[in-house]
Amino acid sequence: MARKRLSMRKIRKVLRLRYDLRLSARQIAKSCNIARSTVSDYLFRARNAGLCWPLPPELDDTALENLLYPPAAQDVPQEKRQMPPIGYITSNYTFTDALPGSPVHNAHKINLKGDSMRKKTRCLLT
Repeated sequence: MARKRLSMRKIRKVLRLRYDLRLSARQIAKSCNIARSTVSDYLFRARNAGLCWPLPPELDDTALENLLYPPAAQDVPQEKRQMPPIGYITSNYTFTDALPGSPVHNAHKINLKGDSMRKKTRCLLT
């Protein structure tokens, strides 16, 4: 379940306590009455966004939110996806198809000829 985001005022406070007062994540969490993991998450997002303290004065709440939470990437069109179409997967039988639990289980379609490996190894062991 996604948790509700903190207000930008509280996020600015977390950044100020960390970079201005040099408090630990545990101390910041106690001071702001939030979870330590939430503090760590916001500090991680700020680091990835390349933010430094003090924040530039022209950085308003909307711009800060867009830096910390970049918009989700658009869905990649089907022709640009890396996975081959399902027809290709089901028409080519490989060794992994014979393994139980594989995504496409076609072991019943593979025609094996000759003695099984179990019989051959039993003869070699005796």
